[in-house]
Amino acid sequence: MDPSLPRNLLLVAVLSMASAARAAEKCDTGQVITADTAGHCCWPGQAWSKSRKLCIGVPTACPMGFVVQEESCVRSCPKGQVVTTETRGQCCWPGQVFSAVRKVCVGAPTACPEGLVPRGETCADDRPPSWAVPPPEGPPPVQDAPPAPPPDQPAEGPPPPPPPLEVPPPPTPLPEPPPPPPSGPGQPPRPPPSGGPAPLPRVEKKKEAEEETGPPRRTRAAMTTGVYFGDGLGFAFAIPIRIGVYFINPRERFQGVPFILIDPWIWAASRQRGTFADLSLGAGLNVGAGWEQRVGPVEFTARVAIAPLIDYQTAVSGPTRPWSVDFKLRGLVGLRFAVPSGEYSKFLLGIDAFWGGPAFWVAYIGVGF
Repeated sequence: MDPSLPRNLLLVAVLSMASAARAAEKCDTGQVITADTAGHCCWPGQAWSKSRKLCIGVPTACPMGFVVQEESCVRSCPKGQVVTTETRGQCCWPGQVFSAVRKVCVGAPTACPEGLVPRGETCADDRPPSWAVPPPEGPPPVQDAPPAPPPDQPAEGPPPPPPPLEVPPPPTPLPEPPPPPPSGPGQPPRPPPSGGPAPLPRVEKKKEAEEETGPPRRTRAAMTTGVYFGDGLGFAFAIPIRIGVYFINPRERFQGVPFILIDPWIWAASRQRGTFADLSLGAGLNVGAGWEQRVGPVEFTARVAIAPLIDYQTAVSGPTRPWSVDFKLRGLVGLRFAVPSGEYSKFLLGIDAFWGGPAFWVAYIGVGF
C-alpha cells in the first residue's frame, strides 16, 4: 500500500470542506447549495434549471422572518410595507428605496394603508397628536333645586288638560241644478252659467293655442338618405347637424337666421369607365354656413360648404387593376326644404352639388328634429 495514499485522501477531504464552506459563505441567509443546485445558491427544496438559468420549485423551508411566496422566500413585512427590487430585500413603504449607506428606507411613501397618512419618510397615524386635541369640557354646573313650598301652601300639581276641541258638522251639500235642455237650430245660444265666462268658439280656441305655442322649432339635426349621381351612381347617407348663430325669436313665423352646418356622410357608388366598372366607397364631412328663411311652418335653407372626402376605389369588372384611396377637397352648394311631419319631427327634401373636380350631386330625403 502506498504510504502517501491516506495523506492524499485527507487533503482532498479538507479541500472539499473548504470549498463547501466558501460556497456557503457566498449564499444569502437561508439559501443552500445541494446536489440539485449545480453549485448555485437556492432555497431549500429547489433545483437549478439550466435552460431558465434560475432556481425553480416551491421552497420547503424559509429562514426566520421570511415566508414562501410562489417560488421564493420573501421577507414577512408589516401591514402596508412591501419588498421590491429597489428595497434590497428589506420591507419598505410603497415608493421607497433602501439606502445601503443609511441602512434605512428613504423617500416619501406613495401610498399608506388605511388609517395611516404619509408623514415625512414614513406612514403615521392620521389622527391629530394628543397635544392638539382640546381637553374635554367639565360637567355642566348643577342648578340649585327650587325651595320647597311652605307647609300651609299646597304643592303645585301638573296643569289640567285643555278642553277638547269641538269639530263643526260638515256642511250640507246643495242639490245640483238639472242640465238645461238642448237648444235647437236657429235658437240663440244659451247664456253661460251664473258667474262663469262664456265659452270661446272653436276657431278662437285654435288661434289662442297657436299664439301660446307658436310654430315648431327650427330643425337642429336630421338623418337623410339619398341618391349619389354624376360621377357614378349610388347611395348616400348623412347625419346633418345645424348650429344657429343668432336667434331673435326661434318661434317667429317670418325670420331668417344664419347658421353653421356640420354634415358627416358616407356613400357607395358604381362608376362605369369604358369596358370596366369601379366600386367607390367613401366618407366626407361637409363644414360650412348658410341662411335659413322661415315662411310660416316651412323652412327654406341655402348653404355653402367645404367638403373633404376620402374615396376608396376598386375594380368590380373588366381588367384587373389595383385598388386606390384618394383624398379630395370639393366645394358644396345646397338647397333644402323642411315641413312639419309630426309634433317633434320634420320632413326634409334637398339637393347638394359638389364641384372642384368631376362634378356630382346628392339628392336626398330625410327626417329632422
